[in-house]
Amino acid sequence: MIINNKDISFFDDLKAETVVSVVSPDVKHWKVLHKGYFYRNYHNDIINLDTINNYIETSRNGLMKILPEGLFFNPQQLKVGEKDDFKEKKKKLDEIRKFYAEFFIPFDSELFDISLQIENYINESSDKSLANWLRAFLDIDLEILNDTYTKALVPMILGASKIRGNFLLITQLLSAITNCEMSYAISKLKVKFVVHKTNLNAVEYKNFNNELKRMFKVVEDWFIPMEYTVEYMIKDYKQRLVLSSEKPLLLNYNTNF
Repeated sequence: MIINNKDISFFDDLKAETVVSVVSPDVKHWKVLHKGYFYRNYHNDIINLDTINNYIETSRNGLMKILPEGLFFNPQQLKVGEKDDFKEKKKKLDEIRKFYAEFFIPFDSELFDISLQIENYINESSDKSLANWLRAFLDIDLEILNDTYTKALVPMILGASKIRGNFLLITQLLSAITNCEMSYAISKLKVKFVVHKTNLNAVEYKNFNNELKRMFKVVEDWFIPMEYTVEYMIKDYKQRLVLSSEKPLLLNYNTNF
């Protein structure tokens, strides 16, 4: 799926309401265009998501696709005679189809908003149950966790048996949590993660590193086979080697000897 002009595959198997409740939890109203189940063969639920303009394109059937076609077109409009210009007739039909598609956007958007409200209610209810499970079985209290990344990762401990050792999946999870591009490499019994984050100054780098340190402690304890050790590095490979008081060069971050 496309999110803000970027191809993001991590959310491909999730329905639209689930994705937007995670990506933009504070947005309550979306403009929604349902392009239909047969739009360009198979598509994931979300085709395009624009969180800046609160706009979504999905591969679902909207109200127009569900209602009888006879409400919008009569049989004579759909017939092409010998004297008809096919391209011209198709152009007119496309214009009519576009008109009705835009006409139903407010209705489809309102129905989507209602569905999103239900999704948010389910999420909130699940969060309370999840916190209780973590407290009861693992003695982990989500309420006292202040680290954003660690707090987002900890609930996945309940599924650690299915995640442990799957380094690609772990990398994708961490990338989604930190909103950073991430890669990994394995050398002997050491897993080294590289977190790609640009334009950090010294203070931002230190704060970011502290949050990652606590998150990767959870990663090593719960998701990495015990015979492996874990290392991580924060890198900015895009920073130009120019001395600046605003964005100074930091050793092992955006510069190396």
